[in-house]
Amino acid sequence: MLLRGTLAVAVVVGLATAGPLRAEGPWTLLGDHGLTAGLAGPRGAGVSFVGVSVDGRTLAAVTASGKAWESSDQGASWRAVEAIDATTLLHPERAEAAPPGVPDALTIRHPYRAGWLYALADDLYRSEDDGATWVGLTDEAALPMIGATPSAIAFDPADPERIFVATEAGLWRSADAGLTWVGLNATLPNFPAGLFRPLDDGAPPLLEIEGLGPALLPGGAPRWILAAQPSPAAPADARTAFEVFLAGGAVGGSGRAGSEEAVTALAVSGGPEPLQFVGMRDGRVWISADAGASWRPAGEGLPRDGRSVVDLWADPGASLAAIAVFAGPSGGRVFRTVDGGRLWDDLTADLPAGEIRAATASADGEAVYAAGDDGVFFASASLRSPTPATSWQAVGDELPVAAPRDLFVNSRTGQLYVSLEGYGVYRRRAPDVLRSLRLLNAADLSDRPVAPGGLLTVVGAAVGTATIDGAPAPVLFASPEESQIQAPFDAAAGRAATVRLSTSEGVETLRFPVQSLAPAIFTTDGEPLVVDAGTGRLLDLTRPARPGSRVLILSAGLGAVNPTWPAGVAAPTENPPAVVAAVSAFLDGVPLEVVGASLAGGYVGAYWVEAQLPSSLRGGLGRLEIEAGGRRSNTVQLFLAP
Repeated sequence: MLLRGTLAVAVVVGLATAGPLRAEGPWTLLGDHGLTAGLAGPRGAGVSFVGVSVDGRTLAAVTASGKAWESSDQGASWRAVEAIDATTLLHPERAEAAPPGVPDALTIRHPYRAGWLYALADDLYRSEDDGATWVGLTDEAALPMIGATPSAIAFDPADPERIFVATEAGLWRSADAGLTWVGLNATLPNFPAGLFRPLDDGAPPLLEIEGLGPALLPGGAPRWILAAQPSPAAPADARTAFEVFLAGGAVGGSGRAGSEEAVTALAVSGGPEPLQFVGMRDGRVWISADAGASWRPAGEGLPRDGRSVVDLWADPGASLAAIAVFAGPSGGRVFRTVDGGRLWDDLTADLPAGEIRAATASADGEAVYAAGDDGVFFASASLRSPTPATSWQAVGDELPVAAPRDLFVNSRTGQLYVSLEGYGVYRRRAPDVLRSLRLLNAADLSDRPVAPGGLLTVVGAAVGTATIDGAPAPVLFASPEESQIQAPFDAAAGRAATVRLSTSEGVETLRFPVQSLAPAIFTTDGEPLVVDAGTGRLLDLTRPARPGSRVLILSAGLGAVNPTWPAGVAAPTENPPAVVAAVSAFLDGVPLEVVGASLAGGYVGAYWVEAQLPSSLRGGLGRLEIEAGGRRSNTVQLFLAP
């Protein structure tokens, strides 16, 4: 990302940058406990019960997962409890009346409004005349605004207009007896469980939520947003509909819930000859080398005691490595193969007792992570050879106590993600980052080439001095976790440059490609750093780009400038040097008028590309790119106002 030393300039243009990658620190919640899904407020997972105490001071709820919660401030905050004390709650009377065509509705009498009834069915209905007439309260344009199938309703003795309803989409409150609603799900720890689907741009991974589909966390968004359509980068979870065949005959079930032959885990490796690994409820693991045309059983080393396979991870960069996790609070639970599943060895060692529910590994094959009921753990273990693993270590102790659903490590950015049932997604720096030195293009933390004058992020070391092909490369920022250096403007292009880094561990030599032009758009967490040229405000979900406006795209890799400028020096804010190459910009593939391109005043190693947006925009998300010298940049998503 951009240099910490340049952040003062951001104030001038109103741009808030992310600074360098965060150092190793505590787990951080991404978003909140709710999910934007087109309802009256953020939704959650299902809530099965809601009640209010007789004195009106306590709001109680039980989630569909069985966890009990209480609130003393109308749902602004919650505390977990072992169980709800039903003797303290108000219990409204049931009534026999029901709306026409809804004979199975659960009808509740309002305890403080004579003649008022509420019927709970697929939607919520209200009658003000003891059931003679009814009005639907939540069915709006065929989409229930608080989610379908309300299961419980509660009334506040302090305010007859205030009611609470539990639905399959969480917990909801109305201050006008059901005419309008607000969600209480942003604060109630009841986030829908999801599995990670990695994206290619260094952003937080997409979250595939069971029964709902993919969700994204765009920059500037306070919470995860349910995508309208599945992403090609996130194939539907195959765990519930997958058949395993061997010699033309089915040896596994079709994924029916509860079946001993149901598929419980699935992973696909990368490499030139990818393998499919499938885990079963009965503990068997099957492997296919021909996209499922034929299958072979896993080889020696795995448990044979019938325990379920709860998770599988396969190396996206090499076809032979995989991790399998088996159910059980003790004994062998985490297993490794480095030869395509023919032999497995037990990595459990001193892993603390307790169920392990998810595992992942770094793509360089030097670290394995396991998440269980007692937290997330890390061990150094090769996935290229069956060498012994090191002792397991806890990865922080700040996570709430909850069952993990999935783990994901972005080996490029060094971020570790865990999906916790009820609580949502947490992120922190992966411990193995500190052990492996790597170079990244600082614009988007990718391995795309850098241009002369461009920025490189060094992950894993504090750099004292640096050279690129023997020429000094200014060190602009240094910490034990990462550093940033700038390639000289006269660096030789067209080949992999030799980068020599002086660190506390000695001199490290790495290679990184340099091109004369390597356009890229700066991103933070996958979101572009693009500002409105008129207001200087960063464009995001809350401030979309306006039709007819001009935008400034913070860019990298645009090469030579006129007049020439030295590396390591911030560009002037007045009359900054202009880019020599012709620069183009595109929105959804349509060329934009480029007003100008120059070094970004006050920044080191960055450029502004100013582009004119058309007078009409379709609204939503647009695909933004720049181009120089026939080379396209990374594609970023820009929020557009209609």
